[in-house]
Amino acid sequence: IYIDPSSVLQFSYAGWLPGVDVRFYGLAAHANAVGALSITMILLEVQSPSKSKTTQIAIYAFGGLALLLAQSKTSWIAAIFSGLVIAWYRSKIYKRLPLSKLVYVTALMTAWLYALLYLSFDFDLITLSSNSLDDNIFTLTGRSQIWEVAVDELYKHFYFGYGPAIWDEEFRQSIGMMFAYHAHNQILQILSMSGIFGLIGFSIYVYILFSK
Repeated sequence: IYIDPSSVLQFSYAGWLPGVDVRFYGLAAHANAVGALSITMILLEVQSPSKSKTTQIAIYAFGGLALLLAQSKTSWIAAIFSGLVIAWYRSKIYKRLPLSKLVYVTALMTAWLYALLYLSFDFDLITLSSNSLDDNIFTLTGRSQIWEVAVDELYKHFYFGYGPAIWDEEFRQSIGMMFAYHAHNQILQILSMSGIFGLIGFSIYVYILFSK
């Protein structure tokens, strides 16, 4: 079956994988969604392994490859944190190492990861000042601009939000951000779409979910 590469890949992407200038988003609306789905698939396999070794290897291989090619830094951090939590729990270290310390260690490792990525591949402060990644670094890959739009819409529609049509194609055209498929922040997504009453409803749902 022939698949048009432009239908599943974003070309000329300035990511953090050396020599890889594409970003895989498959059938999802955004590559970040592929990253999250890949982690979910891998975690499900870790929790309930397939009976077939071949299936296990395929899931880990394709899931890991999709996670890498999605080039979602948030998903990478989530994968590291999830792996550490699973290792922490399965090794019984949790009896000696509180979760708060694990979070601290994870944050420290994440900071080292970012430092390693910046120091690798011939990055330095002079290069960053003129590099195309400069805007991405200081705007969190464009998220700060999207967050500003979400907050503006909250101010305009404080109680009930903009509605489900926010971040659709027409809205993205109106703000000149065709890449903004969502708010890139769950709280701001809820506030921009459903307003303060939506956030209250979401808070009640989370409370009920975790109170049982």
